[in-house]
Amino acid sequence: MKAMYLRMKGEEAEMPCTGVEKKVRIMLETLLEYLPLKTYYTVSESTFTVKCAAPIIQAYVNNEKVVSDFPNTDSTTQKNQSVKADRPDIRATALGQELLWGEVTRPAQARNIAKVCWDTYKLARFGKSFILAGNESAPLVQIVGSLGTYMKLYLKIRGVMILEEVDTFIVLTCKAMVPSLVATLPTLELLKDHVKEVSSKMDGKASGLKRSWGHKDIKDIKKRLR
Repeated sequence: MKAMYLRMKGEEAEMPCTGVEKKVRIMLETLLEYLPLKTYYTVSESTFTVKCAAPIIQAYVNNEKVVSDFPNTDSTTQKNQSVKADRPDIRATALGQELLWGEVTRPAQARNIAKVCWDTYKLARFGKSFILAGNESAPLVQIVGSLGTYMKLYLKIRGVMILEEVDTFIVLTCKAMVPSLVATLPTLELLKDHVKEVSSKMDGKASGLKRSWGHKDIKDIKKRLR
């Protein structure tokens, strides 16, 4: 951890930071700069999402094809389900199609069992729509206070869907928790590999839309393939 911090500050470290990607170093530098010295339980959910959850998810989910939104203000999957305005707090898209969903609960509500269970149900509902569209599995993320959970929904035999809790990771709420995040980085690596695998199978089949879907400079973004 000391070697990583010195490398970010431009000083020479005694031990090399091998295997640490540039985006991860930027994530840690951002968190060290903006995190408070102690956890603020009065922070709003949107602020907690942007300041604490966003740098971590962006570092591992975003790539040349996948983009994540924080806090999310729209969801095509939620609209297609014809349910009330119940958008996910986090979403990631590739080729204009959603492929990851996440729910966030701020530290002050971490013991609100009803909200946490409802968020889990929402994630399963979003993942189910993704699988029914012809995909093999759906990556899901649920953050409750300082604990994040990476889950995977996939289809088994006879139409049975399994919601698997793959592993957990730490979401920083204060600077003292940085070593805890470093210890759980392998979980985020699994999430990154899953998102990359799902997005690689979406080439040319983004819900029947043109490959130009999602680019604002293209006028015919809603034109269907013939």
